[in-house]
Amino acid sequence: MRILLVTSFFPPERGGVPVHVAALIAEYRARGHEVAVFRRAGDEGEEYARGDADVEGVRVHSIRYRWRDVDSFERSYRLPRIEAALADLLEAERPDVVHALHLTGLGVGLPEVARRRGIPFVLTLMDFWVGCPRSQRIDPGLELCPAIDRRRCLPCLRALYGGLLPDGEAGARALERYDEEVRASLLACRFLVAPCRFVRDDYASRGIPADRIAVIPLGIDPAPFRSLARTRSDRFRIAYLGTVMLTKGCHVLLEAARRLPADRVSVLVHGEPAPWHEVRDYAERLRDGLGPRDPVRFTGPYDPADVPRLLAEADCLVVPSIWFETYSITLREGWLAGLPVVASRLGAMEEAIEDGRTGLLFRPGDPEDLAAKLRSLLDDPALRERLASSPKTLPTAAQTAEGLLALYASAR
Repeated sequence: MRILLVTSFFPPERGGVPVHVAALIAEYRARGHEVAVFRRAGDEGEEYARGDADVEGVRVHSIRYRWRDVDSFERSYRLPRIEAALADLLEAERPDVVHALHLTGLGVGLPEVARRRGIPFVLTLMDFWVGCPRSQRIDPGLELCPAIDRRRCLPCLRALYGGLLPDGEAGARALERYDEEVRASLLACRFLVAPCRFVRDDYASRGIPADRIAVIPLGIDPAPFRSLARTRSDRFRIAYLGTVMLTKGCHVLLEAARRLPADRVSVLVHGEPAPWHEVRDYAERLRDGLGPRDPVRFTGPYDPADVPRLLAEADCLVVPSIWFETYSITLREGWLAGLPVVASRLGAMEEAIEDGRTGLLFRPGDPEDLAAKLRSLLDDPALRERLASSPKTLPTAAQTAEGLLALYASAR
C-alpha cells in the first residue's frame, strides 16, 4: 500500500505527534508498505517554499509556513497555497490513502483536495483544533470549555486574533463560516480516528456520525522500557515529562511540591519550553519564581530515546495538564517504566486511569489535592508498588499500525 502521512509536526521536533509519526513510519515500512510524508516546516525562510528530502529512506515533502500572511480570520484555517501543494503531491505520489496526524498550519481544506481525486483521507483527532481555533478548549483565563459555546468563543478568539476577527454580528457570522468549513472538512474524511472514547464522544456530540470515528489508541513500542536499570535515591523523585507550556500544568506541580517536605522530595522537570498563544515566557517565569528551598530542577529538552532513562531515575510521574488531553503518551510511558502515575481528572487521563488501582487522579489545577496524592505516595511504599504493578491496558505501536492499516483497507 502507498501511504502518505500528513503532519504539522515531524521529527526531530518534540512532542506526541512526532513520536507517533515516527512509530507509524517504522511499523508500516516493516510490513512492506511504501510511506511518504507531507509536512509543514516551521523554520526560517521563504513562506510556502517547498522542499524534498530523503530521511532514512522516506520521501519527505515539506512546505514552509509560519502564519506570516494571515490577513483575516478565515486565512488562519483555510490555506489555498498549501491545498495546491498537496494537490500537486497527490498527482506525483498517487497514494492509496492519505492520513493526516495534524492539520494545524496546513488548513482544513486538505481532506477535500484528496476526496476530489478519489483518494481516501483519514484524520487523527490529536487535539480540538478542528472546532476550537485555540486547539485545547481553554480560554485566556484558563477556564475549560466542556462544550463549545460560540457566545464564549468570540471574546476568547478576539483576544487571540485581534482585529482579524470582527466583533458583534460580523464576528458571529465569521464563526458560523468557520463551523461550516470545519464540518465540511470532517465529513470529507473517509474516517476519523480518535485516540480514546472521550474524543470520539465529543466529536459525535457535535453531529459527526459516530460510525465514521474509529477509536484507535496511540500505541508505544515497549522494547526500550524492558530491563530498565532503575536508580535509587534518598529522596522521593517526582518527574514531569513533556512540553513546558501553560496548558500542561507544570505550575500546578511546582505549587504542590512546595506543600511537601523539601528534604524528602525532588522534582525533575524534563522538557522543552514552548509558548501558548499569548503566553510566551511561561517556563522562564516558573524558573524565576523558584526559591532557594524549592526542590525543583529544570533539565531542559530531551529526545524520545531518553525517556526510559529519565523515568528510570524517578519514583513517580505526574501529568498535571489543565486541558482535557486527547491521549497522553507520557502517561503510558510512565506505566511502561513501572512508575505510579498521578494525573489530572480530565478527558483522556480520567478515561485511562482507574483511580486507586492503576494510578491516582487529582482535581485539575488544584495543587493542594495534588500534594495530598503525592504525600500518600511519599508515605506509603506499598501503595507505590501496588499502583506501579497493577495490570494495565497498553497497546503497542504494532497494534496501532495494524488497526490503522485495516481502516485504510476498508476505506479503499
